[in-house]
Amino acid sequence: RYRREHVELDPTGHCHYEGIPHALYFTFQIFQTPTKIAFVHENMHAWRIVYLTGDHPKDYSAWMGDSRGRWEGNTLVVDVTNNSDKSVFDMAGHFHSDQLRVVERYTLQDANTLIWEATLTDPKVFTRPVKMRFPLVRAPKDFAIMESGCFEDERDQAHLKGAALPANHYNEEHEKEKK
Repeated sequence: RYRREHVELDPTGHCHYEGIPHALYFTFQIFQTPTKIAFVHENMHAWRIVYLTGDHPKDYSAWMGDSRGRWEGNTLVVDVTNNSDKSVFDMAGHFHSDQLRVVERYTLQDANTLIWEATLTDPKVFTRPVKMRFPLVRAPKDFAIMESGCFEDERDQAHLKGAALPANHYNEEHEKEKK
């Protein structure tokens, strides 16, 4: 319902990064060096660096937040802070504040599957931690990440169907589509 009634507020409709964990719903590739891990996302040309050393910077905000990671056995634990409060944390459009903290856990289940788990805390929005979990399945070897055709601040009406129309008109059109 939120997406139908407030489509103009979805940052992806304006070609902004989704933020974490929203970006994980789309294809991405992981690259690792001894001090950093990079996530390169197909959607929105998004990327993020997980630093394996150092602390979160102060007075910093980004669409993808700031990610600091460490290894616990075969699990990568990533602490994401400094998230822009303009992003939404899922495809349903649930909002968060600038106090959102996401602690992710990537565990290798088998050669082709990572189990992604996250705990989201936000004292300005949630009354208790929100937990999420789903498998991430490796793409076939011949799969290639494609360039996204979306560019920041795009205002294409296909992305913002309801934004240019009065709310009641959009709702009437939506009801026709359901029949």
